[in-house]
Amino acid sequence: MKMILVAQGCLALLSSICFWYNKWYFAGLWYSHLEGDLWIPDIPAYWLTFFTLYSNLMPISLYPTTEFCNAMQSFFIRNDKKMVYQEHDFDNGVPFAARARSSNLCQELGQIKYLFSDKTGTLTQNVMDLKRLSIGHCKYGSLNPEAGFNDRNDELQTDRTQGRNREQIESFLEALAVTHTVMVSKEADGNLRYEAESPDEHALVQAAHDLGWIFESRRGNTLTCTQNSVAGGRDTKQPPVKTGNVVSHSYRVLATNQFTSARKRMSIVVQKEDKENYLLFVKGADNVMLERAETKRGGEHQVLKDHLLEFSRE
Repeated sequence: MKMILVAQGCLALLSSICFWYNKWYFAGLWYSHLEGDLWIPDIPAYWLTFFTLYSNLMPISLYPTTEFCNAMQSFFIRNDKKMVYQEHDFDNGVPFAARARSSNLCQELGQIKYLFSDKTGTLTQNVMDLKRLSIGHCKYGSLNPEAGFNDRNDELQTDRTQGRNREQIESFLEALAVTHTVMVSKEADGNLRYEAESPDEHALVQAAHDLGWIFESRRGNTLTCTQNSVAGGRDTKQPPVKTGNVVSHSYRVLATNQFTSARKRMSIVVQKEDKENYLLFVKGADNVMLERAETKRGGEHQVLKDHLLEFSRE
């Protein structure tokens, strides 16, 4: 493969030099020479042209050539200034550029003729936030127009440090920060940006981030989170305030059972950094989770059901 690519590159370089040397002749042919159509120097531009043309002579080199073209198309899409959306009420006014999440689909954009929308929110802002929580028979949060989770009078943070639900709250936030398939990237200003398959999964991870359990990175099957005893704010321009006890946790993902409409839940098996503890995290719809949740003293989670009913009526 390498020898073929080197031979093709040398052949394209020789052809580009010869073409550049005889450029005066081709400049007189109006049907094959366009003025001002190149934005890079002649020889590199002609080299790319001949390298692509010679791919037909060496079919095996089409694979890296196609990947290179797809990567360049993705680069142009991400950096197109005409494909940027910016409004003061969207993402705190930060310019939102087009994103090419898959380079293999760029060439199919030219085949699109019609675009159908099956529901409200597909072509508009589909914003989802976590507003209310029920942990250990206690309710947290409030329903208000402000973005993100609003911890009234810091009730949840107070219980995290000195309340009787401290362990339950930490376990709950840990499950939100670990049980997902979200991808994270770090922007130029150092802030974290989450990319999720669904808005509800993004809302849960973002809420855990705001409340002190920060999903930091995912490298292969290793997931890293930071446990902060003091939560940060919703403002993405300001990173979470890391005061108090800050502990970094590393998880090795052993197995993932994706969320489906039939199971209505997602499961993930992880091994912690001590390599001794194995944990199974599960999250899902209330009807399937309550059936599998442990009951104490013969109860039926009546308090939790009452909280869920109250949340649904708000």
